[in-house]
Amino acid sequence: MVYVTRLVQESTRKKAAEKERLAASALLTWVVRRELPEWAGKDARELLVYGPHGKPYLKGNPFYFNLSHSGGIVACAVQTCEVGLDVEKKREFSQRLKERICTPAEYLLVSSGSRENENLTQLWTMKESYMKYTGLGFAQGILSTEFRMLGKTPELCSGRANFVCAEFEDAFFTLCTAEPVPLEIMEVRFEDVLENLQ
Repeated sequence: MVYVTRLVQESTRKKAAEKERLAASALLTWVVRRELPEWAGKDARELLVYGPHGKPYLKGNPFYFNLSHSGGIVACAVQTCEVGLDVEKKREFSQRLKERICTPAEYLLVSSGSRENENLTQLWTMKESYMKYTGLGFAQGILSTEFRMLGKTPELCSGRANFVCAEFEDAFFTLCTAEPVPLEIMEVRFEDVLENLQ
């Protein structure tokens, strides 16, 4: 399950990023309380442990989670297996950035057709969800992860993981998991998240 909430846009990127980080923490606490009622009075941040590369986990691993935010969208994926999630609002990519994130084969893949920026946004979410899934983040290297196919269930050229992608209003979501799972999205009003935390 992917829980999603939306925030009012801020005037600057810095303010927006800080607000989204705080909202992601609040959403995680809300999700923990919803999924684990026995932990109802606890703040999720108190329950975190970190993997060797800084990926957060809940103590005792009652479930796996991953957080993502972009352009006022905040999301929390919850699964019974290892998970990576990325959300990215649709945007334009500069030629320089396109060359930095695409292998030569991917460059051809995203450039075909009239949806180049949408394809690049999806590819970005695919790569980032995989880097979050492995727990290595950008240390893994964005070009070391190569995809042979876009679409609802993209495929890696090498490596083992399951992907499912979806366009959701003005954004792309990619969920990367150890086992095949559906991408189920549940919207939650941020006011409800905050009310539940009090």
